[in-house]
Amino acid sequence: MRLNVQNKTTLEKSGIVVLENDNRCMLLKKTGINGNRLPNYRSIPIATLDENGEITEGLTSDCPVMNLWYNKDHFLLSCWNWVPGPGPGDFEKEFTDQDELVKFIISYYFGSNEYFEARKKYEEGRENGG
Repeated sequence: MRLNVQNKTTLEKSGIVVLENDNRCMLLKKTGINGNRLPNYRSIPIATLDENGEITEGLTSDCPVMNLWYNKDHFLLSCWNWVPGPGPGDFEKEFTDQDELVKFIISYYFGSNEYFEARKKYEEGRENGG
């Protein structure tokens, strides 16, 4: 099971980059796109390839990058930045309904989301010496 065209388009129109192959997908909100962001945060650059296999750009995000694994009858969405973890804001969530999955992703990058807020609170505490 992969994201259907409608849901992939919804994510991309909102400003989320969807990098996928047959088994999984990486989701990120490009740096500078309006929405949620962490103070003084930049993800490691994610390389993308053009149709000739050449690197076109190194995308970065001002939010944590999420990974989505495709399984036969469900999706596993993960955002895990701490080793060994879990740390503030880390999660693994399973979805069987694509529309609910897309709502969650959009809430993480653009709305109110408990996991994003936990990570943001931690980062703000670090920024303020806490």
